[in-house]
Amino acid sequence: MTNKIYMYLVDDEIKILIERENIILNCVLSSKIIKKGKIIHYPKFIKEFINFLKKNKITKRFYKNILIWITPPDFNQIDKEIIRICFEELPFQELKILKEINLYQLKKNLLWINLNSDYAFLTILNKNKKEVRIWDEKNLFQITEQIDKIIEYYPNIKKIILIGNNSMIPEITIKLEKKYNKIILYYENYQDYLLTTAFQHDF
Repeated sequence: MTNKIYMYLVDDEIKILIERENIILNCVLSSKIIKKGKIIHYPKFIKEFINFLKKNKITKRFYKNILIWITPPDFNQIDKEIIRICFEELPFQELKILKEINLYQLKKNLLWINLNSDYAFLTILNKNKKEVRIWDEKNLFQITEQIDKIIEYYPNIKKIILIGNNSMIPEITIKLEKKYNKIILYYENYQDYLLTTAFQHDF
């Protein structure tokens, strides 16, 4: 039996959605393995991920396992090569790479914010071109100040949508509603939005 496994890296976790069972599992990794959704320590990543797969018997349940790897907006060719190297050591039969940004419903005057524990991707559609800005908590300004700058530069933004692994998203949404005369929304499943959207659309 063929099965699709959707995977997304965020903070110090691997989030996985198993298609046939329609369940989401989280693999918590050691620190300094993932940074902003990308692998920065390949050997440790392989070791801990394979241990997680074995412990949960994820790939043994099905005859063919297709890994759909959701990548962050600033994904580049080097990152792609790292994924392909990792895939060669993982117990999957097929790999598909899916860009996170393709899971957004991008429209004019709409700002998407993928907010995680210490970083965020802010994405807008500007003259039919996808534009991404990255916020990092190491910056001297807060995420709200980054939003201020974007709204100042793009005053026609009418709606802001938040997703991400940050548990404070509901509270942040309320603060943004009070601050801006905009429509501010977040999805009920904001922490798993990318996985469930990819699954529903069968990418």
